[in-house]
Amino acid sequence: MDKVTINLLEYRFSCVFVQNLLRHNLSNDTSGGVFKLAMITLGSSKIKSKCYSLWLTFILSLISLNILTGANLTKEQKQQLPHGLRSYHLFKPKVTINGGKYQWPIKSPNASVDINLNDEKLTLDLQRNDGLVDYHFHHTYQVTGQMRRQRGLTQPFCYYHGQIRQTAKTKDSLDHVAVTACRGIKGIFHYHGHDYAIIPLDDQLHATYRIKDQKDQSSNHLKEFRCASKIAKLNPETEKWLEDRKALHLRRRRDVFTETKYVELVLVNDKRSFDFLKGNLTVVETRSIQLTMIADNVLDCAVKYCVGLSSQVANIVDLRYKSINVRVALMSLVTWSETDKILVTSNASATLSRFANYSNVVLKKSNPYDNAQLLTGVSLTNKIGIGYLSTMCLPNSVGMVENTLNVEGVATIMAHEMGHNFGMNHDTGRICSCPNMPVGVTSCIMEAALHSPYPQAFSSCSVADLFKSLYEGLGSCLFNVPTKLYTNPVCGNGFRESGEECDCGSVRECKDRCCNAATCKLQSFAECASGSCCANCKFKARSTLCRKATNDCDLPEYCSGTSADCPANVVKQSSLTCGNGAGYCYNGACLTTNAQCQTLWGPTGKTAPQICWDNLNKMGNESGFCKKTDAGQFIACTASNVQCGKLHCDSQAIRPVIGNSWNLSIAAFVSRPGKLTICKSISGNLGSDIPDPGIVLEGTKCGDKKICFDNECRNINSVINIKQCNPIDCSNHGICNSNGNCHCDNGYAPPSCNQPGNGGSIDSHDHNTLPTATSAPTSSTTPTSSVNGNSTILTVTKDHEISRAMRSSYNILFIVLLVKIAFWHS
Repeated sequence: MDKVTINLLEYRFSCVFVQNLLRHNLSNDTSGGVFKLAMITLGSSKIKSKCYSLWLTFILSLISLNILTGANLTKEQKQQLPHGLRSYHLFKPKVTINGGKYQWPIKSPNASVDINLNDEKLTLDLQRNDGLVDYHFHHTYQVTGQMRRQRGLTQPFCYYHGQIRQTAKTKDSLDHVAVTACRGIKGIFHYHGHDYAIIPLDDQLHATYRIKDQKDQSSNHLKEFRCASKIAKLNPETEKWLEDRKALHLRRRRDVFTETKYVELVLVNDKRSFDFLKGNLTVVETRSIQLTMIADNVLDCAVKYCVGLSSQVANIVDLRYKSINVRVALMSLVTWSETDKILVTSNASATLSRFANYSNVVLKKSNPYDNAQLLTGVSLTNKIGIGYLSTMCLPNSVGMVENTLNVEGVATIMAHEMGHNFGMNHDTGRICSCPNMPVGVTSCIMEAALHSPYPQAFSSCSVADLFKSLYEGLGSCLFNVPTKLYTNPVCGNGFRESGEECDCGSVRECKDRCCNAATCKLQSFAECASGSCCANCKFKARSTLCRKATNDCDLPEYCSGTSADCPANVVKQSSLTCGNGAGYCYNGACLTTNAQCQTLWGPTGKTAPQICWDNLNKMGNESGFCKKTDAGQFIACTASNVQCGKLHCDSQAIRPVIGNSWNLSIAAFVSRPGKLTICKSISGNLGSDIPDPGIVLEGTKCGDKKICFDNECRNINSVINIKQCNPIDCSNHGICNSNGNCHCDNGYAPPSCNQPGNGGSIDSHDHNTLPTATSAPTSSTTPTSSVNGNSTILTVTKDHEISRAMRSSYNILFIVLLVKIAFWHS
């Protein structure tokens, strides 16, 4: 081989080597190995001379990326990275606001941020989430045994949702970005099948990393969120019944679903959650300073950090719900910075019960809410979240989530638990579709097992469950728009705020002919631009229906003729009878044991005869009880509370229509006439994150003017703060509403219904008729024998699945029961 050939090969080798170095992702070179190799190689004059242009490029890249190598991060910058994170990408974002310069914090209604992800340029198109925090937001925490309340946020309002744009011509149709821009860009986004976090290391340098690569600093890393059961596939008869009901609801109540709902949320951080933040003082203080939160002491600093994390969680939860026309507004934050207000243990069900009681008795008085969620630092046993089923707007509208530093994981689980509060069951085992599912995501939010990449949307099953809940009155509190947004009014952000007649977005986005986008004022010919009572830029006529009654305890609302907005939602006064006398209205819902039995057992489900309740719930075992201790001990019901413990049903179905993992109890009573009475009950497992569904719901009628509350039968006036209104005050021509005013019959005028008029109330305006929602029929079942009569009782319990013999024939089951019956006498 001649010298020319050797020199040529050396040249080619050196150039290829340099090209490979240039292709290497230097910003992921956290050990500095490539940087060191490059510096050594620079000593070779041959390589520099043979491949000068490439080396010049390489040297300039090293200079520009010198601070972007992990080996060259400062101590303060490294402290911003999650503990144990080895793989991340460093970059400097380019922020554009109306084509001009920017400074932190970013508060513009719209902004664009260019980021670099593994050498790929992405643009985040951001819109400020003005609906996130209510104007009256406050944070309550403890200082030397006293509760301190701080009104307003401690940092500028800089919370955004957005979409990812790869090129000027393409943009995701759904929001996949939730960030803050207070002192740098911080938050989460989903891209090409992965969940990413973005965090600022200083004013300019940022890092992105895959969330699944993060190791939480808690002793209990973010577990895969798994519920222990699956939702059973429904039998054909039940499926048809549900589909028929759903179709009927869609025809009658479509406006209830299309109208935007607002969940007024309160978040509570327990002592352990607060300690987890306080235990990382360097991180807390550094982040607080970067968020322009100058703390006067460690407590104040950590408390403010709680606000930042909690607001991030709420921002992501709102992002998940906005696709189904539900918005989540953070009303207040409570931090137990010194002492927990309840006993918080790893027993999630027991802790949730105590939190629900605390929320009803204490929290709601100073922090009114539609939904409350507890963020706990305690490691929960075999679960990471829990929430009551179908309780939105009711006293038990609460959930609990195990807190970690993985903000998206916590937010996704909270959205899941809030979904249970909305009445959403698990998707697992049901035939559901998940529209607009991002690449790489394999499930929807209500799947029983959640993992990264986290789901972004709710399934068709969840939407159907939500619609059913709204129809049955579980959303009565959700139609009132939060009083005011915690931002200064900005024309062009799409929200109509103080001083604005309309707001249809930017001049480029606006497609509303009624609104002048440049001034946020109505056009000269327009009376209105948007709203349920606005059509073609004019107010709808007075008495035009704008919100139908959704159930037996709801009331319709009508346009005033002078406003574009439908009046705030009002319902019938709690304590009024509903369901043909089977229940009492309770915060807009009509809760009956018949309805609960149908939910569990299908269309033939109904309340079991009284003999079941009187005998079984006094036993104090799994077949019948009122309460259960943390240790799992059953507490029997007293005679006055038997209707508020275990739920006992009668049904032709051989198994429940939801869930496939339960303890099924069947009791048989033979009365003197020889009649056999069957009592069916279940100890649920709709998922480890859902409390036992086989218990009578709070608010269910248990006697004359009495409802179940805390598994006790109490006078309804002692449980609910009812705004007093006597039907006599309505001149016997109307009923009382939840505001304590008369809703008059057709032909009579409010407020007293003693003068001619079109009906309605001062809250909902007048109307032409007072429609009555169809109610579920009341069971006519009566006890087959007295408690003191000659009876027999036998309880059969089967864990997890019903035996084949039970599935195959009821006759065989009854024969087995009768053979084993031993008569006894009183």
